[in-house]
Amino acid sequence: MTSRSSLLPKAAASWRVLLVVAALHLAGTVRAEPLSLQQALSSNDVERLEQLAKSSGLQAGVARAVALSLRHRDTQARPALELAVASVAAPEERFAALQELAALNTRQGRYQTAAQALDAAARLKPLDRESEQARSFLHALAAVPPMRVEASPRARLPVTRDAAGLARVNGSVAGGAQDFVVDTGAAFSTVTVSAAKRLGLQMLDTEASVGGVARDAVATRFAVGAELRLGQAVLHDVVFIVLPDEALSFAGGAYRIDAILGLPVFLQLGRLAIETRDGQEQLMLGAAAPTTTQAPNLILSGVQPLLLARSEAAGQTLRLFVDTGARSSQLFRNAADESPLLMKGAAARPHTLSGAGGSSTDDEARVLPRLDLRLGDSVVELHDVVLLSKAATDRHGAVGQDLLRQGHGYVMDFERMCLILLR
Repeated sequence: MTSRSSLLPKAAASWRVLLVVAALHLAGTVRAEPLSLQQALSSNDVERLEQLAKSSGLQAGVARAVALSLRHRDTQARPALELAVASVAAPEERFAALQELAALNTRQGRYQTAAQALDAAARLKPLDRESEQARSFLHALAAVPPMRVEASPRARLPVTRDAAGLARVNGSVAGGAQDFVVDTGAAFSTVTVSAAKRLGLQMLDTEASVGGVARDAVATRFAVGAELRLGQAVLHDVVFIVLPDEALSFAGGAYRIDAILGLPVFLQLGRLAIETRDGQEQLMLGAAAPTTTQAPNLILSGVQPLLLARSEAAGQTLRLFVDTGARSSQLFRNAADESPLLMKGAAARPHTLSGAGGSSTDDEARVLPRLDLRLGDSVVELHDVVLLSKAATDRHGAVGQDLLRQGHGYVMDFERMCLILLR
């Protein structure tokens, strides 16, 4: 079984450097038979896990525990995962439960407990490179308390779009003003070394590294912001990854990023929305964001939101990483391996992946002229969607701004686990 590998960000066709190189494996042939528990675990197939949970026995308990965690029902998932870990289930299944327990604790900011779960998993079987890197991160953060938010957070902030089309908002850290890129694809909030010094963040003595698209690793340190203010929303003990300035500088310095708000901040606030009113975009956080009433269509793979979107062309529900820091959507090869009809009309076109330290080109990439995705009662049309030649075990692709900026905006509700487009 491959790693749950959802503790840190996966590699994607994106400018972001806050990435860990994805555990991309060659996909097998399409399976006509139902997925086994191991296959369902490695692919984040929450619907299949929920089916398996209805059976009896130890495997059903593991399936139920992981499914609850994917659905972000953490209060129920934690004891269920702990029970699965303590059971006499097969080592492979206890290994999966430990990795999911580490993922759950990571998104809750319980870094020491998460590190201990990965330590226990490593005693059952060797961790892959991504999980080892995650374990290094977690041990480095072991002494940091969980992030907390002051009661009833709410905020409305004007949004500006930068040269890359990314949403930026103004806030403050430790009393110092800072503009932030809004990025649900970042597993940790991030600042450059110079921004961390200017803001007077508390630097930790520990360090680690993150992988990029075009190089093996970027040296990084960690810092803690005692107070982060976003309008009326106030958070404490916010962890930031601190990267060299050059890692977030592009086009010879013509475009740079000093700070990124990552997913843990938005999970703490419960909801986020970006909406256009009278020609001006605004970011709404917490209670200021609209509530959703539609059926859940999001799951959490550790600290990564995945959209469950029906594709009639594929004849199945696709699991797609929601990345507000990416301009366009893309698919991995396993999506076409599972659903060959997706390839209808696809054309060969090399695709360049940009990231830390440079770029790399996928010479075997293809482009789908159109991809329709159903979100609730509406169908969204995406055009010129890149199909990468690599396959991912745990998702079919990613969606970016080409989906999220259709209509008047979007809402990501992490309490109801629902993403909707505002029409």
